[in-house]
Amino acid sequence: MDHSLSPDLGANVSLTKGVKRPGIGWVLFMLVIGLVVLGALFYIGWKPKEKNQAALNADAEQVRIAPLRVSVVAPKKSDAITKLILPGEVQAERETAIYARTGGYVKSWKADIGDRVKVGQLLAEIDAPELDIQLDQANSALKQSEAMLAQMKSALENTKAQKDQATAQLGTAKARLELATSMLKRYESLRGSGSLNEDVIIEKDADFKAARSANVVAIANVTTAQTAIDSAQSAIGVAVANIDMAKVAVTRLEILKSFEKVTAPFDGIITARKTEVGALVTGGSGTAAQELFHLASMDSVRVYIDVPQSVAPSIKNGQVVQLNLREYPNGKFVGTVARTSQSIDPASRTLRTEVRVPNPTGELMGGMYAQVNLNVPHHAPPLLLPGSALIVNAQGTQVAVVRDGRIHFQPVVVETDFGTNVGISSGLAETEIVVANPSERLLEGAQVTATPAGQ
Repeated sequence: MDHSLSPDLGANVSLTKGVKRPGIGWVLFMLVIGLVVLGALFYIGWKPKEKNQAALNADAEQVRIAPLRVSVVAPKKSDAITKLILPGEVQAERETAIYARTGGYVKSWKADIGDRVKVGQLLAEIDAPELDIQLDQANSALKQSEAMLAQMKSALENTKAQKDQATAQLGTAKARLELATSMLKRYESLRGSGSLNEDVIIEKDADFKAARSANVVAIANVTTAQTAIDSAQSAIGVAVANIDMAKVAVTRLEILKSFEKVTAPFDGIITARKTEVGALVTGGSGTAAQELFHLASMDSVRVYIDVPQSVAPSIKNGQVVQLNLREYPNGKFVGTVARTSQSIDPASRTLRTEVRVPNPTGELMGGMYAQVNLNVPHHAPPLLLPGSALIVNAQGTQVAVVRDGRIHFQPVVVETDFGTNVGISSGLAETEIVVANPSERLLEGAQVTATPAGQ
């Protein structure tokens, strides 16, 4: 253990014993001084805040008891003619999908997308070998039926000749029977007179019986010939019906064969080609059929718009409208109202209206979005108010009007939306003053100070 530090430690202890510690009174004095300083500082910071709070409370009380200040507007009557802008979509005057009417393979196509075609112009050819075979078979069956009919007619003529011969033979037999009957009666009348031999009477009786038998055979021959004629005529009727059916089958197949050439049903533009050479197509327009072309006539276009019920009675056929498109800012396309549905859609409360627009230059294309400007006359023009003035709640649509410096909530009926403004058709007088932006603080009968909007 190193004892070299011992003298120094002893010196430090001696120094500590020589210093005087402060008394308890001094500590209490300093504590009081600190508390006084803190209290002064607190008073300096709290007093101004108290004054400010009192001033705020006074201002709040002044605001509470003072009338509310509201911005007001005066309703204005709209023009007698309102410009109504409605969205619409450009559609072709006539548009159709072209399908094959007969099944087969595409042999060639003659028109492509964007081509202008005329009615009857060839668009595509279809190769249908099975149809050709069926047509040949139908023609063969028709010729066979016609040959059989010719044979039946020849047989009928022979049967008629046989009947004529049998009829002639029947006439001869009847004459012989009449003669034999007359001779037999004559000779029988002489029997017993002694002037006539009995053998002669027996001979005449034999002649009568022979003539009668011959007459019966002749009648039977005529009947048989007539039956044969009737049968032949019935067979000829069946043959004629078969020929008619064969002709119908041939005609049907010839029509189907003519459909191997696909032609344009009207003048227009090919807007789509959906076929290639060698493609197998099915006749008809069912789910299995494939569309070959899409054709649209664009010399005149249709634009369909939905007119609100409030102005629907003002829409008349022949009414002139203007079409605006973003793609042609300087272009003016003028059209006319062609027809309306004459019925309000219960879901949207709108009137479906068709506008016809000439398109000789082809600038308007199917599917374009357009805006249709309508000048709608008003027999009773509505009053215009900012849309912000409306109050819509459980009580319906209302506006807050100022009467004698107090608020009154007035129910109104909105007719048309004009964008920033709305048209009020009833419930409001033109002399009223309306709060432009009513807040939830407004109550019925509350006193307010009206200030014109914008000031």
